[in-house]
Amino acid sequence: MVNAEKKDAAKNEIASFARKSTKLKEEGNKLFGKSQHKDALVAYQRALEMTMAGTDERAALYSNRAACYYKQEQYEDAIREAGYALEASPNYKGAFLRRSKAYELNKDFDRAIADLESALKLDPTEDVRKKLASVKAAAAKEKKAAAGRKVAPPGSSARSKAAAAAAAGRRAMTTQQQQQAAAGGTKPSAPPPTLILNCSLEGETKTLVLPISIRYKDIVHAVRANFPKNDQPFALKYMDPEGDLVTVASRGDLRSALASAVAAAEQHSAATGAPGIPPGTLAPVDLAVVLVTREPSETPEVIIPASVAAAGTVPEEEEDVVEDVIEIDEWLLTFAGLFRTHLGDAAAPEGPLDLRAIGFGKSCEGL
Repeated sequence: MVNAEKKDAAKNEIASFARKSTKLKEEGNKLFGKSQHKDALVAYQRALEMTMAGTDERAALYSNRAACYYKQEQYEDAIREAGYALEASPNYKGAFLRRSKAYELNKDFDRAIADLESALKLDPTEDVRKKLASVKAAAAKEKKAAAGRKVAPPGSSARSKAAAAAAAGRRAMTTQQQQQAAAGGTKPSAPPPTLILNCSLEGETKTLVLPISIRYKDIVHAVRANFPKNDQPFALKYMDPEGDLVTVASRGDLRSALASAVAAAEQHSAATGAPGIPPGTLAPVDLAVVLVTREPSETPEVIIPASVAAAGTVPEEEEDVVEDVIEIDEWLLTFAGLFRTHLGDAAAPEGPLDLRAIGFGKSCEGL
């Protein structure tokens, strides 16, 4: 009976977590509909903080962030966010469509066509076919226009000639990549940006420049190698948009840390007028190296609850919440129960401080 009650309490807390994420996503959708794209980016990022790695919900949120970026003509950023969506859910059609749109607006028609073909395999609808035909027509028109610009007019400056040569080089590179892709069965892809981590331990900060595809355990080894005097266990933590330190225990957590860094940089740029993140690069991630008695083990990204969002969602659409199913350790149930009893929704409403909302939020974070 007690175990059943604990499991019911856990399911209620998880459902609350999902509701918060859905509410933030709906807030982002409304802001998107009002063309308040920077504010929508922040709302989607906050929703990402409450979702599980590898779910369609994360893919939908990253895809929505991609839409915000290409509405602001930040096409490289849109391509990056759509790529994150496909990391979370490789068969997420909406991300292929969003990235294809960003590639198209960035005049990279070959990759736009490749993404639309992938979307068409997932969902062979007439709408996707029309989009594919439209992009192919635009690519053919651009190719014809480029052919007409091959001969430079008399009096062309050296700079214009260099620009034409660079454009020809880019087209040649694209053709070469396409040939390599056809031979190897893979799609051409742009060189990935590097990951910059500013790691701080006891007042000392070290900057690590790592490949974006690095594994979590290799990040831990790199941090340890840069602080050789420390032989104690440690945890890596980043500060989320609400000012809380969050432990990084997987690549999914690292993506959340990176998204928080991007959101913070965007807010700073909007508030101060300072330059934003250069296209094709990532915001540096600040990590605190916190000494602990026992290092956190890596969180497997494949052990996840069911998605709480429907595939193919666009910012203007609402989604139904799907109940999560996840096994939780007994001590977490006890911990959550104590929070709810003393600070959460089961606590007395009277008191000098309004702790109910705070306790309820912390209880969800604990789970």
